[in-house]
Amino acid sequence: MAKQIKDLESGLDKDGLTISETDRRNKERDIQNIKIEFQRKQRELREDINLRKNEELGSLQDRINKAVQTVSESEGYDLVVYSGVAYASKKLDITDKVLKLLGKK
Repeated sequence: MAKQIKDLESGLDKDGLTISETDRRNKERDIQNIKIEFQRKQRELREDINLRKNEELGSLQDRINKAVQTVSESEGYDLVVYSGVAYASKKLDITDKVLKLLGKK
């Protein structure tokens, strides 16, 4: 569609002085309508990509939460935090165990 717009604009530039004012305006209007449609399709595609990305991230987050819960329950942890801790001993870090569990599924 972008090539179509470029070709139409090039044609209008080339023929702009030799065609009637009405034809020129009609071609300009056609080009503008195609640009609007192109922008609409781009916007729809971005929205679709964002929706799919959010669905996949949500699914991944669910898997992570279940793995964290499984490791926490099997290790007897009362509290697991994801980040934002000023200090935590490395012996309390269950990241590798969660990743190992996620790798099994």
